[in-house]
Amino acid sequence: MRVSVRHGFPRARIFHRRRSSARSTVRGFYLGVVTYCLACVVAAGVIVLRGDGPHPRVVEEYPANADRYWPGGTAQITFNQPMNQSSVERALQVSPGAQGQGIWYGNTLNLQPVGDWKPNVTYHLVLRGTVVDDQGRPLRTPVSFWFRVHHVGKLEACRVRGVTNVCERVGSHARALTHSLRPVFAYSLSPDGSLLAYTHRDDSGLSHLFVIGVDGTGARQLTNGHSYSDNNPIWIPGDSSSVTYTRRPTGTSGRTQVQTWSVQTDGSSNSRLS
Repeated sequence: MRVSVRHGFPRARIFHRRRSSARSTVRGFYLGVVTYCLACVVAAGVIVLRGDGPHPRVVEEYPANADRYWPGGTAQITFNQPMNQSSVERALQVSPGAQGQGIWYGNTLNLQPVGDWKPNVTYHLVLRGTVVDDQGRPLRTPVSFWFRVHHVGKLEACRVRGVTNVCERVGSHARALTHSLRPVFAYSLSPDGSLLAYTHRDDSGLSHLFVIGVDGTGARQLTNGHSYSDNNPIWIPGDSSSVTYTRRPTGTSGRTQVQTWSVQTDGSSNSRLS
């Protein structure tokens, strides 16, 4: 009996220890969960207060990197989110150097030198050093792009894939400005040298008005329809925002039926002048 009693007590103490150990394990588990949740809350607060999140990046450059035929105007650098504008301006380097101004429109920095970009010059733009957004998040630098300023010279009719188009004569070779699948009838260069207005037949079978950037970008049709045929685009001196052209109603002939119209280069405000 003594032996049995003696051996019984140790077993009870061992069982008691195991129950205590299990309760401690459960308490430790809950404590760990609570600690983890608190850590998450603190981390979230830090993120909100410090602005950690997506870092800024450049989403568009104008002119496009390596554009060799940009006519000039306003260069642009567009970011994906609001920037610390001073940090961008301090980090921007333009080579060869040029005096000018930078104006912000939303997330886009517009760059315009005094006068204009010099023709036949290759410019390199670089963001170097510390650039941050309005929450202090850094932009990965350097960011760079380059372009060459080109002013169009002599224009002439040429053949592209056997079809009459418009080319620029550059030395001994011709550079195609249009790549129409239908013959181009008439064309005219804008006063600032950035746009070419031209006419050719569209799917209606009638001649209509088109414009394209001299660097080959931004081609668009300005007029259309089955009631009129459009031709002879011209520009008002000093105004590159609208094109004047002649319009003849279909099924008519003779000079008395010719009308004069004007349209904005984005296709809006198409209206008769005479």
